[in-house]
Amino acid sequence: MSYPSLRPHIWTAVRTLHQRQDPITAPAVRALLTAPPAGCLERIRAYLRALAQTGHLTVESASQDGRAVAYRLAYDSGSEAPRVRLSGTLIPIGSGHERMWHVMRVLRGGFTAIELAVHCSVDDHIVAEGEARDYCQRLARAGYLYVLQRGRWQLVPTRWRGPQPPQVRRDKCLFDPNTGVTYAPTGGVCDDH
Repeated sequence: MSYPSLRPHIWTAVRTLHQRQDPITAPAVRALLTAPPAGCLERIRAYLRALAQTGHLTVESASQDGRAVAYRLAYDSGSEAPRVRLSGTLIPIGSGHERMWHVMRVLRGGFTAIELAVHCSVDDHIVAEGEARDYCQRLARAGYLYVLQRGRWQLVPTRWRGPQPPQVRRDKCLFDPNTGVTYAPTGGVCDDH
């Protein structure tokens, strides 16, 4: 099994250990993963620490140097993995890409970049027309949108695979967390991710 993002799998394991009333430890989480990738133990530990800082987990036991070894679930926010930074701060839900991804599904007659930006802007976050255009162009190259006419797109209904928006990575590839597939900036599927 490929793990483009371990966090959903870690969170599922945390909830499973909690239901079993077992201590939540990094090795116990790793043991519940199907074919865990090499070196994932430190990634698991880092995510567990971040979850503890946000209040999702509490420390149940610590090593002599004070580092947490075992946790217990303090706040179960549901089946979707909490979006937290490794520094222990929550990542705001409802980013521009997330709102655009959901609004695209609703705008059945198609949309322009400016229409999408207007529909997705809220008081605390304005989506710029350029941001909307760039995201639409990337989604179109990966086959998620088709062009109705110049500058007007429509979501391909069969490409909606889940609520998590496709993410633009640093290398300009587009990663779909719903399917685990990564698309090259030119539109083809990446084999090396």
